[in-house]
Amino acid sequence: MSRFTKTLCVLTLVTLTLGLLFDTGVINVDNVPELYVVFPLGACLFGLFLICRLLGKEVAAFDAEQRAHNEPAAEANEPEHAYDGEIHSPGHA
Repeated sequence: MSRFTKTLCVLTLVTLTLGLLFDTGVINVDNVPELYVVFPLGACLFGLFLICRLLGKEVAAFDAEQRAHNEPAAEANEPEHAYDGEIHSPGHA
């Protein structure tokens, strides 16, 4: 897992746990009703985590494919001979 995916996993676990504690009343947040948004936020982060987790291998395979596809093009653009500092014209040999 990438660092971003691990961070999403930690944020998901924290927000879902806090949201569950807020919603069940274990932690009383009646005076701050804005904190009830934590549980749905955890659900959204969980969805994003699942998407990143499922597509992680596809992204790695796509990057490897693009790298392999672009290597021959990079080799073709390299000059065959090094520049020797002289100007050569076709008419004067």
